[in-house]
Amino acid sequence: MERVARARMARARIEKEKQEKATPLDTPQTIRNRSLRTAITASLKTARFKAQSERAKFETVANDLMDPESEIRMLAAAEMAKIGNLAAVPILIAAANDPDPYLVAETLNSLIVMGDSRALNVLKEKITDPHYRVRIAALRGLYKMADNDLIKMASIEAIKDDHPEVRKTAITFIGWKDFSEGVPPLVQSLNDDDEGVKKAAIASLANIRDKAAVMPLIKILSDNSLEVREKALSAIQMIVGEEISFDAQLTGDALSEAQKNLKQWWQQRRISVAQEEPDLESLDIDRPPIDTPPQKLEPSEKSQTQKQQHNSLNQNLNRK
Repeated sequence: MERVARARMARARIEKEKQEKATPLDTPQTIRNRSLRTAITASLKTARFKAQSERAKFETVANDLMDPESEIRMLAAAEMAKIGNLAAVPILIAAANDPDPYLVAETLNSLIVMGDSRALNVLKEKITDPHYRVRIAALRGLYKMADNDLIKMASIEAIKDDHPEVRKTAITFIGWKDFSEGVPPLVQSLNDDDEGVKKAAIASLANIRDKAAVMPLIKILSDNSLEVREKALSAIQMIVGEEISFDAQLTGDALSEAQKNLKQWWQQRRISVAQEEPDLESLDIDRPPIDTPPQKLEPSEKSQTQKQQHNSLNQNLNRK
């Protein structure tokens, strides 16, 4: 019996030791902190500092990214960008996995400030984040750091976003980049329910100056918002390159009549311009192909040609 009792006591002691040594169940926060701690350790091994005090400050700020208080983590993310040491890039990328969208947006902003291309992957990933602030930050980062093809693709896709602030940001970037491929979705955005999105679309169309946008802009001169009508009129004038007689403050039948007259004027102007422009493809110009070498004249032909030119010159001089 004593042997059994001792065995049971031994097993109990072993189980107790196991429980004491056992790690607590992993929570999302502990997993993220573990990832951050790994990134911080790796960065400190390769980072270069002018003084030990700089290293100590960097490490303190980096560790603040694991603080339980969200505000402290956000301040730490912003401070990382101010420090400016590129060793912070992997740390900020790891911090971008935090569930707090405000911290993630602040982290992306810091990565944008630092301008390191290693951030591109996380920016592309966050362009579809559930929170609109993160999507806006990611879109801004791509605008600052990505090539034009990626910016164009991401911005045009973001015009279809559910949140008006994201749509407005994407529309603005298309105008700033002068992407003519963005004209069709910009025209569609003139019918957006959000007035801010409409005004952003008008501004971008005015910047791109594609004449295909004139008629859609004329159509929204009947918009309920006076500011939208005034901006649309200004955009039309910028695109066509001349002042237009139109009172944006008109209402009712007077507005409809003025809008109708403006449509007719634009249609007639387009027809006139098309008629004035030469149709180069229909011109029948009898000339040798570009690749055909000039024909060489025989000596007798050359002499005859020179004689004809000489006689023609004498006739012109005699007339004078």
